[in-house]
Amino acid sequence: DRLDFAYRELNFDGYNYNFRTSGTEKMRLSSGGDLGIGGVPTVGYKLDAIRTSPGYSIVGRHATGGQIGIYNSTGDNGIGTINNYNLGFFTNNSAPQMTLDTSGNLGLGTSSPQNSVGFATLSVNGSNGGQIAFQSGGVSKQFIFNTSTDLSIYNGEAGSLMFFTSALERMRLDASGKLGIGTSNPSRDGLNVFHTTTPYVHLTNTTTGDTSSDGGYLALAGTELRLGNQEASGDLNMFVDNDSTVGIIIKSGGKVGIGTSSPVSKLNVLSTKTVALSTADDFLTLGLTVDDDNAYNT
Repeated sequence: DRLDFAYRELNFDGYNYNFRTSGTEKMRLSSGGDLGIGGVPTVGYKLDAIRTSPGYSIVGRHATGGQIGIYNSTGDNGIGTINNYNLGFFTNNSAPQMTLDTSGNLGLGTSSPQNSVGFATLSVNGSNGGQIAFQSGGVSKQFIFNTSTDLSIYNGEAGSLMFFTSALERMRLDASGKLGIGTSNPSRDGLNVFHTTTPYVHLTNTTTGDTSSDGGYLALAGTELRLGNQEASGDLNMFVDNDSTVGIIIKSGGKVGIGTSSPVSKLNVLSTKTVALSTADDFLTLGLTVDDDNAYNT
């Protein structure tokens, strides 16, 4: 059966239009112009689709392609694709400006976000790179951004960059450029390493291995400053002249060389002119002076 009002106006001023099947109301157009499907429309909702059980209240679909629906229940509610298609978001009738793919990865500025197995990924893409801005009071304060080659963490305020593990601060780069490890208040320019007992700077490479007993270290034990080489055949070298000349060397066997990298005794001092041992209090100098033809004690 069909009721046909083609090219004519059906007018019930001041009344609702109720549509029923099998004696049950299925749709209502209120006198205020609100359309309710499945129940009485809420005033002000121009299209109100009402369900009494979980499911999709509104679905838009292509005959042979994607389907998008609004899902409602007493718990989870949302909007998304029903079949195996990405969900795109756009403005001004543009191409998708944000894409949620079928693996749960989100792309900003890209319709093909990075898909790494086992990871939920946020991909940010732009003509110059990607950027995440952090705002306070509607004003951008800090940023993470990249170019094709560089990654930057930027704090536009006179504040610090802080790094945490296990809910504790482990490292801080303060506003003046001081870097603190183990301290939230680095006190000197450069690097400040703090530990409650013995702070270490541990140096290893592929030759030494990377266990705690490998390589060399700089440490502070109580009030004692330690510089050590833990390698059995390793020396301690102090260089001058842009690392071209050994100033002082302590060999692995305990011999000390000054001006020579191959000491032959416990203390070996090599000089082209005067070799001297002095005591400042008594102004006494014991040494050997060597000129072109002679060697004599002084």
